[in-house]
Formats: sequence, C-alpha cells, structure tokens
Amino acid sequence: MPSESDRLRQRVSELENALKASEDAREKQVTDAKESDEKRRLEIFRLMGAVKKQAGELHALAEELADSQQALKDITAVPIAYDTLMRWYEDGTADILSKGVRLRVGVLPVIKPEDAPPGTPVMVSTKTGGIIGVDKYPEVLGGEYRFLRWVDDDVALLEGTHDEHLTARISAAVNPTELETGRRVIMNAGLVLRVLPHAGESDALGAASPFALAELPNVTFDDIAGHDELIASIVADIMDPYDRPDLYERYDMDPSFKFVFNGPPGCGKTSIAKAVARLIFERFKDKITPHAKGNFIAIRGPELSSKWIGETERQLREIFAGAERLYKVTGAPVVIFLDDVESFLLQRGTSNASTATMDYVNQFNTLVDGVKEMHGVSVILSTNRIDLLDTAVVDRMHRKVFIKPPTEPHMAEGILRVHLRKAQMAGGPDPIGALVENIFADAPENDIIQVSFEDDEPETVPLCEFLSGRVLTSIVLGAKKRAKDRDKRLPSDAEATGITLQDLLDATTEAFKDNDSLPTTKQTVQEWLRQRGDKRKPILVTPLRDAKSKQAQEKRAARVSKSVQ
Repeated sequence: MPSESDRLRQRVSELENALKASEDAREKQVTDAKESDEKRRLEIFRLMGAVKKQAGELHALAEELADSQQALKDITAVPIAYDTLMRWYEDGTADILSKGVRLRVGVLPVIKPEDAPPGTPVMVSTKTGGIIGVDKYPEVLGGEYRFLRWVDDDVALLEGTHDEHLTARISAAVNPTELETGRRVIMNAGLVLRVLPHAGESDALGAASPFALAELPNVTFDDIAGHDELIASIVADIMDPYDRPDLYERYDMDPSFKFVFNGPPGCGKTSIAKAVARLIFERFKDKITPHAKGNFIAIRGPELSSKWIGETERQLREIFAGAERLYKVTGAPVVIFLDDVESFLLQRGTSNASTATMDYVNQFNTLVDGVKEMHGVSVILSTNRIDLLDTAVVDRMHRKVFIKPPTEPHMAEGILRVHLRKAQMAGGPDPIGALVENIFADAPENDIIQVSFEDDEPETVPLCEFLSGRVLTSIVLGAKKRAKDRDKRLPSDAEATGITLQDLLDATTEAFKDNDSLPTTKQTVQEWLRQRGDKRKPILVTPLRDAKSKQAQEKRAARVSKSVQ
C-alpha cells in the first residue's frame, strides 16, 4: 500500500506535466498567431498590388471610352445624307448606293443586319461616310417601274410610267428569278427594292396608290334636283362619244372629257361627279365588273399634300397611271375626280403659291395634256374657289361648270322633294311648297345682312341666298327625326303621323341655328362672294336681324300658318 509520500510525489508529477502541456499550448498559440499575422500582411500586400493594377486598367479604359465617345460624336455629327443600303458583309461593313455610285462603308455597331435589310434607306455621315442610322420613313420613297431585261449581273433596264427607259441595280433583297419582262418593281435612287405582285385581271389598278381605288358611286342623276338643264348638257357631253362615235371619228375628237366644277360648298359638285361616273358605269358595267368594283377614282386634294419633296407629284403620276391601266384592262372609260384642288393647284406666282405648288401644277398639266397622250381617262376637278386655280390648269379643262346654290324656289323645292320622296308625309296641304314659300318670302324677318360696296348702293341679302344642298339636306334629316321621335312615343299599332309642316319649320330653324358659318363680317362675306364668282369687295357689312332669333322665328311661323290656311 503506497505511502503518503508516494501519493504526493505522483501528484507533483501530474501537476508538472499539466503545467508543461499548458506552456506548450501557449507557445503554439503564439507561434500560430505570428504565422497568421504574416499571412494577413502578405494578403494585404497582394490585394494592394491587385488594386493598383486594376486602377491602371480602369484609367486605360476611361481613356479608351473617352476616345470612343469622341469617335461616336464625330461619326453622328450633322450633316447627314440619305442613301440606300445594298449589301451586308461578315465584317460588319456594308455597300451603299450613293448618287448612283456603289460604296463600301463602315456601320455603327448598334445597327444590325436585321434592322436594315438590303434596300433600306439609311442615314450616312458626310464626315466619316459611315452608316449611323436607319430611315424611319421608307414607305414614302420609291416609284413604280416595269422590268424589261437584264443588262448585267445586277443591273436591269426598266420602263417608267411615261415610257422612259433607265437602268437600275438590283437589291440583294430581290429574288432575280421573279424578274420577268413586264413585272412591276419599286425603284428608288437607282436601286430596285421590291418586286410587286402580278397585275392580273383582279389587280387592274396596279399602279394606283393605296388610297386611289376604283369604286362604284351610289349616286345617280335621279338623286340630284335643281340642276335639270345643267345636267342635261353634261349628259350630252359625256354620252355623245358613245352614242355617236362616228361623229367623233369624223371630226377627230377625243371622247374623254375634262371638267372643272366650281361653286359654293354643299351644292352638289361631288354628287354630280359621282352621277357622271355611275352613268358611264351602267353603260360599260359588263366590261368593268369582271376586273374592278367600279370606274370612279375619287381623291381629295389635301390627301395629296405631303411634306416630302416630290411625293405629291409621284402620287399624281400613280393615280393617272392606275386609271389608264384600268382602261387598258377593261376597255371602259375611267373617271378621276379630284376634289378641293385649290389646296394644291394654286395660281403660280401668287402670294398663296410656293415652289412646291409650281411643281404640282407642272406635273398635273403634263399628265392631262403632255407629250404622252392619255386614252380612256376623263378628269373632273372640283373647287370652291376657281379664281385661286392656276390659269393653265383651268385652260386645259374642256368645260368650266358653275354649280350654283339652290337660291331659286324651284331648285330648293326640287331638292326637298327628292330627299322626301320615300318618306311618309302627313295629310293636308303640301308642306314642302309652304316651306319653300316661307324661306323665299320677301319679308323683313328673312333679311340677314346689308352689304355696302364702293360706288354702289347697299344690298340686302335674304336668308334664301345662304341656302345650299347641304343645308336643305340637314332640314330634311331634322324633320324626319322629329317625326320618328314623335311616332316612337305612340303605341306600336298606332298609325304613323308622318312629316308635318311644323317638323320642317322647326328643322329649318334648327339648321340655321346650328349653322355658325353665316357670313356676317367683311372677311366672311368676301369669301362667300368669291365662291359665287363675285369679285366685288365689301366695305361695310351690317347684320340686320339674327336669323335664329325668337322674334324672327315667330314671324316666319305665323306667316306660313296664314298661307297654309
């Protein structure tokens, strides 16, 4: 059994070992800490070196970016030219056609081939010659031509609408196998951009622009009243060539006609033009209907106006070319109706005209009376102010026709009866005759203005002088609506009341009440006179009585009631 001293010695030995182990662990910790500090110091030095290296790289990139920005600024600087892209290359360059010359140029990296396929108008810097953008309005560019034959591998001979011949390069976007003699193509700046569909029997209007479509007018001369003598003379001028072609051949006369209709707005110019085309259509419908809906191409003057140089002239050429092609396909006369022509055929050399106006007039005159003879196409111009038209345009028309407003009782009555012929009228005295008598009565309440001219007596202008076909139509529509609203309140099996005189009177009052265009100032009266061919200049305009005043309405109603009784 160990003694107490042995146990103490053993305990001392254990404590010494534990102390030694503790000192070893402490020494190891100190050593590890020194090694960790060294590693961190080395890592810091490494990171500092990397940061310094990256700072140098960033500085170099900043300099490169500044150089690139300056290069971009230079390449996009104005002025800019518009050319046509012809072909792309794998290295990012492209061929363009510039003033008839083929050039290989650089392209801004942001422009991809899918953004500008061959044939696309592009913007080119005149400083660097590089392509810097794509034209956003390519649809306004290009004219229609016909392919004749190949001249070289990528060059073709084309024929224009006036039989002129010219050569053009073929864009890479065009399939050469589609190019056959007579095929219609679109060419711009000496480059064929697109092949148009075949102009078959159902595509008789091949060269016409999208808005110049042949249509069938829904107006006949039976729908027009108040112009019986005028219509009879127009019909004779139109139908004589087809009723007696032998006389036209004997005297070497052109069967086509060229009219200019002038007169105030709303007096039937458009309706008469449509009736003319409908009359011809009925004569030749067996020839027309297999190929087109009708023979009437109606264009409003403002539709031809364009801010693009040469665009109006191009549209005019396409309209006339389309009409002539329709004639060639059908063998039937075609009527081109140009409305509001004072918007683009103004008198050259006046303050209202411009350089563009001169080009419009020259192009129009060339089309209707140029070197190339136009067959089978008749032209009707319509204007509210014939005095504003260029004299050369007017002189080329075979006949000037003034469509007067319905300022005579029989004219107004005829228009009212035509528009009311299918409507149910109330029983009793004739309301139409009573209304006309009321409007044309020589009574103070019908006097609207007094106009004074230089060296002339003042003239009083009555209400009837402001009538137009449009006003009379609005009166009819207003009366029909009143009768309809009244019958709507009746039982479904009740007898219709019909249009009454009071309906017409109320509608007349309402028509002039809503008509804020009654001339009451010197400027508006002068315009009103010009539309009627009166060149006098008013020096004083005095309103006499408000046409829509309650007092005037009551006096007119009382007079009509008395006359009916």
